[in-house]
Amino acid sequence: MSPAFLIEAPDATAETQVVLPLSAVRVGVGPRPVFTAWDILNAEVAPLELGTGVSFQLVPTAARELAELSVTARGRRLVFVADGRPLGAVRLGEATAGGRLVMFMEIPDTELPRLVAALQRCR
Repeated sequence: MSPAFLIEAPDATAETQVVLPLSAVRVGVGPRPVFTAWDILNAEVAPLELGTGVSFQLVPTAARELAELSVTARGRRLVFVADGRPLGAVRLGEATAGGRLVMFMEIPDTELPRLVAALQRCR
């Protein structure tokens, strides 16, 4: 598995568009990932108030980059892709400290444990 996080482009003229599988939401993204498999320290299935998602813990250097990105790219979306397939997105809101990122995935909840296991094997 080749996981990555892509940031939404600052304008609507992004050359690369990804389409989330269930919602069919289109997101114009930058050409390079902001985080890759090497930036993911851990991933876990996360029960949330509105359903089940995935919690990512980033390595310290990526955690600092996420904190900065959550300020400089506030309001833009961070899209999670695995093997080139967009699986989920989260809008960056308040400053994110601690390197923890939680998002809903647009795959059935029954597939989340398999996704998390694959992510844990990537490191």
